[in-house]
Order: sequence, then structure tokens, then C-alpha cells
Amino acid sequence: MPQKQTLLIVEDDRKVAALYTKFLSEDLFDVTIVTNGRRALDAHEILKPDIIILDINLPDMSGLDVLNEIRSGRNDARTSVIIASASSREDVSAQFKDYDIQGYLTKPFDLRSLNDAILESHNAPRGEDAGPDVPLGVLVVEDDRKISALYERFLDDDLFAVHVAESGDDALTYLEKHSPQIIILDLELPGMSGLDFLREMRDARSDIATTIVIASAHSKEEIVKDCLRYNIQGFLVKPFNVKQLTQQVLRFRHKHLDDLKRMGWVPELM
Repeated sequence: MPQKQTLLIVEDDRKVAALYTKFLSEDLFDVTIVTNGRRALDAHEILKPDIIILDINLPDMSGLDVLNEIRSGRNDARTSVIIASASSREDVSAQFKDYDIQGYLTKPFDLRSLNDAILESHNAPRGEDAGPDVPLGVLVVEDDRKISALYERFLDDDLFAVHVAESGDDALTYLEKHSPQIIILDLELPGMSGLDFLREMRDARSDIATTIVIASAHSKEEIVKDCLRYNIQGFLVKPFNVKQLTQQVLRFRHKHLDDLKRMGWVPELM
């Protein structure tokens, strides 16, 4: 029996999602269905799917934005992407011509057209594999510009793509359009505190996939306990050793991914 392929379906219409479940063979595919763009990006990070079937019209962000993050933001040229749309193939091809897609699926579809789209994606050319050294997106939430400059200088450019936000509100605005894999968070911020930001990420947004590392000059036991309640992955005590910064952040990220896999975590459907 051939090895199963990991297939991620991004579709907010439950009736359409049910058709995928009906038509796709469990012997050939491990299927995960998510209903919005942000969970699609979370699933892409965790599952490393072989194929993504991507709806264009999603409730939180466009399919084009999702594809742009996968291809450009994460440099993933390996994953086959099939665009699913009620628009004509010509219209979709023109809209997505710069994003290296491997197939088209016109809605409404049947079993034959779905199989044809998947077969087309297997045969279509794609860019070279991105490999293991794809830069990880890092959001640094830090209001001290001297410290944020240290992150930008000492986090390896080949491994990390760093963006700095100087407040919790600025960070949340950035997260509306971007999905970094790692957040390095100062606790003492203007306006929204670091703990308030943590609550927003872990509780209000139910985000468990983003690796969050606290950076603080305060390492008192009660502060650490407060942060641990919100499932942080690491704690950097300022002033930190800049020479060890890259390895520390990578270690926190790798351990987090291992923990998520052991949990059997996949993105929620809603």
C-alpha cells in the first residue's frame, strides 16, 4: 500500500468540507480540515502537508494572503497547492500567476474533478524544496530600542526573520496580517502589559501553536508562575547572553514542536 500523503483542506463551508471527506480515500490521505486562514497557517507549520486545497474566500483573510505567507513569508516551495474556487480557471490563474500553484478545482466539484486536480498537482512543476533552513518568523515585542536592536543583530539572519513591535497593541496589529512562529515578549510594555498580551494570545485567541518566550529583568518566582499559567515555552532573563540567543530560541521552538506532536495537536475546525 502506498504511503499516505498529508492533505490540508482550507474551507469554511461545512457542506463543501463534507464533500472532501466523502470523496477522499482514507487509504491514500491523512486529511485535516480547517475553516480559516490563521488555522491554515498553524496547520502548515505543524503538519508540513504534502498538498493544500485552498479556498479563496475565507472569513479572516484571503486565500491569496495565506498563499503569499506560505510561498514568500515561509519560503515553502515544496507543498503542492490547489486553488478551489467558483471562479473560472482563467480568472484564478491570472490572480495567482505569481504564486506557484499546482492545480485548480472549480466549484461545485465531483469525485472525478477532485481526483483530476490532485493528479494535476502531482505532475505540475514547482520550485525547489525550501529545505530545513527556512527562516522562522520572529515577532519581538520590546519597547526598549537598544534591546530590540540586540535581537535584530544577534538572531541569525539565515534562521530568523525578525519584526519588532514596541507595544502589545502594535504586536496585535501586526498579527492581523502575519503569523510568526515565535514571539519574544517583554513583560513591561507601554499600555497593554506582557501578561495581558499573553492572555489575549492563549485565552482569547486560543493560540497554542505560537512559541512564546518571555524576556524580562524580573525572574521572581511569582512572575514566572504567572507566565507559566499561559503555556510559555521559555524565559530569558535580562541582560541575556547574546552569543547564546540563537541557540536558546531554537531550542525553545524545537521543544514546543515536539510537545505539540506528542499531544497529537491539530488545529480546531472552528
